[in-house]
Amino acid sequence: MSSALLLSCGVPMITMGDEYGHTKQGNNNTYCHDSDLNYVRWDQLAADPSGFHRFIRLLINFRRATPALQRTSYVTDKDIQWHGELPNQPDWSDTSRLVAFTLSDGKGGGLYVAFNTSHMPRLLRLPAWAGRVWQPLVDTSKVAPYDFLAADGMLSAADVAAARRSLAIWTADHTYPVLPWSCIVLVSAPEDPASTNMIRCVCVCMCVCFVGRCFTAVHACVRG
Repeated sequence: MSSALLLSCGVPMITMGDEYGHTKQGNNNTYCHDSDLNYVRWDQLAADPSGFHRFIRLLINFRRATPALQRTSYVTDKDIQWHGELPNQPDWSDTSRLVAFTLSDGKGGGLYVAFNTSHMPRLLRLPAWAGRVWQPLVDTSKVAPYDFLAADGMLSAADVAAARRSLAIWTADHTYPVLPWSCIVLVSAPEDPASTNMIRCVCVCMCVCFVGRCFTAVHACVRG
């Protein structure tokens, strides 16, 4: 919910306490309650066991620093493209549980955002932008602090780079898995040909090793 709010155009409406996940437990008429339903527990910010406050803080800072999210006019077809499991093939049916789109900054860069509200994982095909690669930034299915890949007090730049390398087997092939009830954000960045070729070589080697192990297992079964 917070991701959808802060990744939308316009002015996000955030009430006091939202930044640490304050809840009134479904009670919309708490004026007479002298309890935790109304108390703003700033002391919970220091503990932040779920990393929610960190996530919201980084997402707000990202919104401020991202031109594609700082628009002064409505988006047009040249600014936004809608997707489904495949690029440019959105599913607007009543039973669809996936929304994905890219936002362009008009300078070759932009964002890829997807929301999977299904109980099933989805493997998405990312749009291929010439000379660009998709770098994972947000994945709400991951535990903190890896739900938001940014170098801060929780993650170092080396940690962020390592986390992105672990996902390169997907992004190098222009795909990304989205788990149930989760949101992802990927950022378009200039392509490094040397790095891309190395990742592809690693992917090929992994496939060859996998096929080799399968062949060995089948051979052993036949001999047995």
